[in-house]
Formats: sequence, structure tokens, C-alpha cells
Amino acid sequence: MNIDIQRQILAYLIMNNALYYEYEKYLSDSYFTDIYKLIFLQIKKLINNSEKADLISISKLIPDSYILLTEILTDKNPAFNLEQSVNYLLESHLRTELNNLALDILNKSKGDYDVFEVISNLQDKLSKIQIADTKDIKSIYEATIELINHLKEQRKTNTTSGIKTGIQYFDTMTGGLQSPDLIILAGEGGQGKTALALNMCKYIAEIKHKCAFISYEMGVKQLAARMIAIETGIAVNKLITGNFNDCDFDKIKNSTNYFNEKGVYLVDYPPKNINQLQNVLRSLKYKYECEAFFIDYLQLIEKNGVSREQEVGGVARALKNLAMELSVPIVALSQLSRSQDHIPSLRRLRDSGQIEEAADIVMFTFRPEQYLNEGEQYNVFPGTEISSENMAQVIVAKGRNYGVGSWYMRFVKQTTEFINIQPNELE
Repeated sequence: MNIDIQRQILAYLIMNNALYYEYEKYLSDSYFTDIYKLIFLQIKKLINNSEKADLISISKLIPDSYILLTEILTDKNPAFNLEQSVNYLLESHLRTELNNLALDILNKSKGDYDVFEVISNLQDKLSKIQIADTKDIKSIYEATIELINHLKEQRKTNTTSGIKTGIQYFDTMTGGLQSPDLIILAGEGGQGKTALALNMCKYIAEIKHKCAFISYEMGVKQLAARMIAIETGIAVNKLITGNFNDCDFDKIKNSTNYFNEKGVYLVDYPPKNINQLQNVLRSLKYKYECEAFFIDYLQLIEKNGVSREQEVGGVARALKNLAMELSVPIVALSQLSRSQDHIPSLRRLRDSGQIEEAADIVMFTFRPEQYLNEGEQYNVFPGTEISSENMAQVIVAKGRNYGVGSWYMRFVKQTTEFINIQPNELE
């Protein structure tokens, strides 16, 4: 590194500490060598402790440095271009980092390494050498102007900002799936959470948005059978077993043409590691332009953690961070812990209370009809006289920015279709 440039940058920082904040994100101690690195670190330490970094304070921290510091300040060049020189050091540093990274990739590509782990580590290292852009920092005034312009555009086109799901009450409450929300859709086994997510996914594609469904429980053929069942009205078990007539087969072929025009993407054998899954979602976003993701389900994704709770909580936070990075909504399905009365609640989110903390929305599906063999009390929804037969309740238990609420939908067991109903239909 050029010694004169290092000395000039240090002189400017000492003479005007405010410049440190202006160039902080572009400066690193790795740009400096030997004693100059030590001086920079002390400048950084003093300023971060809200103390003045000047000749006296720095020389007290570094023995026998007073004369050198005096020389640095005396040699300060008024014509020195600080911004250009900082950029020079930054570019030199980044070139070195990229060269080292390229050599590392080249060596590992020839060795017996897990290629997915290599890619994940590559993205992690690249993210660490990326430089924040000042355009990402906005004043509250700039943010409010952006919001007002956004709202004006919505009023002009008579649209809402979210992606509609076809679930009438959810869309009314939230405006649809909003970026970058993490939506947790939870329930016990057999309560229809996968079915509700697939209903949403199908509707999103119908209104010309692209989305992806990643399942750790079903293969793509089973997922396709479910979506064809919703579209054609043919029972899911017939589609899976092949036990259908010629008329049904014509409907199935017609639905194939229907889905050919829709942007729904399925992932066969998705990676269970969260880092690898993030790579898949990034690819779906940038290669296929997916605008929403559905993941079934949270507890089957792996992440290193000291405990199961930390592991699942880490997965939820990673998905929320990815939603923000890609500016997309992510719907992640989750299991509930067992309960004697089967009524869903936030405390029952399985393996981690941290799931609730990471989520913008937590919603449940509840079908008491599933538990009729445990007693007649499941003929109706708890606390109501509403019959549970062919019915489901959808509950929003947490809605950051949206509030909470619940509604009822008709559920067709044979096709796993959810159908909107109006309150007067329950009377």
C-alpha cells in the first residue's frame, strides 16, 4: 500500500474527526501497514467512544508516537484528494480479496469438497466484502415522500401493494402478501395448512404473478396432483392412484394446458440446509422472477444450533432476512406442538418461541372435524354453534402492522380446496 496515501488519510482524519463518519464504511485497518494501522485503530477507538482523536489523545495511547504524528500532520497536503485516495485503497483491497477468493474457489473446485457448501461459503465471503451504498440510507422525510408517491400510484391504478392470495378476508386485512413479510402458517397435522398454501399459490399464478412452492413432505407429482384437484374438482386420491375415467382424464389434460400458462415453480428434492435453500430461493428470484415463496415446512430445514429451539429460530430469522434481501414475501409452514384440546395458539409453535419473534404474521388453520373420533364436542367450533363439517377456521394470531382476526372457509376434503364464504352463510 502507498505509504504517502496512508499518512495523508490519517492526517485528514486527525485534523477533522467528522470525516471518519463520512468514510467509515469504506475504511478498514487492512488498508494500513505497521504503525499506520495502529494509529488508524486508535483513531477509530477514540471516535467510537465519543472522544476526540487528536495529536495528544493518540500519542497517549501509542508510546513514542508523538514525533511521527507531528510529522504526519505537518506533511498534510491541502491539495490531497481524500475521496479519490480512499477509493484507491478500497479498490486495491477488494482486488486482493477477490483474487484470494478466486484462488480459493479454484483450489476447492479441483478437490473433494461439497460443492453446495463451497457455493454457500462463497456467497458468505462475497457478502462480507460488499460495500454498503449510501443510497440505502434515507432520512424520514425521503422515506415519507417515497411512501406518498407509492400510495399515489396505487390510487391511480386502483390497486393495493400486496399480492392477492384469493383468501378474501386475509386480502382485506393485509392487502395480500406484502414484501418483505415472513408469514408463518401453522397447524397440527391434517389441518389443511399445506392445502391452504397451495390454494394461495394457485390463485397468485392466476393473477399473473410468479411463485414457488418448496415442500419437504411431498414430491412435485403429489403437489401437482393437489393443484390439478383444486382446478378440476377431481379427488386427489384418484389423481395419485390413477383411478379415474376418460372424462376425468380429459379434464386433467386440459388443466395441463391451463398450468402451462401459469408461473408456478416446484422444487424436487429441496436442500434441507438453510444456506443451500437460500441459494435455491435466490436462483428462483433472479432466474425465474418469482415474487413469492411457500416453504413446507419450517422444522424440516436444518441449521447449526446449540439446541433445537435455537436451530429452528435461526431458520426463521434466516428466512426473514432473505425476504428483506430479495424484497419478497415468504410463507413458511410450521407444525404445532401437541395439545389436549387441539386449539391452535402462539405458545404451541413447535420447537421455538423465536418463530413468533421473526414472523410478521402468524396464522393458523383449524379443522375440529378431524377430531370427531375423540368426542362429539368437535361437531362445532369451540365456543360457537358453527358446524365443523366440511369447514375450516383461519386465525391470524399475530399481524405486525395488520392486527389479528379470524374467519371461516369451506373445505372440500376430496380436492383440498378452500372456498370463501360470507358471514351470512354461517347463520
